[in-house]
Amino acid sequence: MRLRERASTKIERGDFLRVPYIGGTTANEGTFFSSSVRLRGLSGQAETDAFVNYIENLVIDNSTLTNNVVSAFVEQYPANDPTAGAPFTTGDSLFDRTAAFYTNEMFLSVRRFFFQHAAARQPMFAFIFREFIPGNDISKGVTHGMELELFFGPPSLPANASIDSGLQTQMRDFYINFVNDLNPGPQWEPFNPRSPRVLQLQSDNVTMIPDDWDSERVDFCNSLKVMAEFEK
Repeated sequence: MRLRERASTKIERGDFLRVPYIGGTTANEGTFFSSSVRLRGLSGQAETDAFVNYIENLVIDNSTLTNNVVSAFVEQYPANDPTAGAPFTTGDSLFDRTAAFYTNEMFLSVRRFFFQHAAARQPMFAFIFREFIPGNDISKGVTHGMELELFFGPPSLPANASIDSGLQTQMRDFYINFVNDLNPGPQWEPFNPRSPRVLQLQSDNVTMIPDDWDSERVDFCNSLKVMAEFEK
């Protein structure tokens, strides 16, 4: 099936299924998708070139990407910068900055764009999952799909994993409530575009928080120019 228009265009027009919706991200989505640049042992210009190559190969037709957008990403995710949003526990600068970029470009920006446009039309419930589950690779942080380990338990859990049963019970209750009533419960507020908040899922800290972390770089991902060049 050929797509005749970009997903962002359909979302802006309200052309999507109107049903209550739960959606969110983990803290470090991008580490799962950055293994190709891990342990390359690069630094300086060689590291930057590898980062640029990774960015340019995220789209099928990278002729749409301009040098100024790619250069902006290089500047926004500099080498050896522990503030750039990935776990940064590995000492692997290329892996860390690539993971931080991917998290924002492919996950967090997408979730924010959809919720900002859809929440006025239907109940929307957003989350950020920040609970690392021991037994997993610590250098990947709270990576893509880790929240599913709490929902489903074995066999999705690593053999030596330890989990917070209280958090697991809470999360399952939210979803059971949603399946039955299309509402996860009073603790989880519906998303409000005028004052955006999301539910933080973390042991002993399940609470609503502002949806504003890393906003400058995420806003750049959601700019018209970047979305057009990435064909979103």
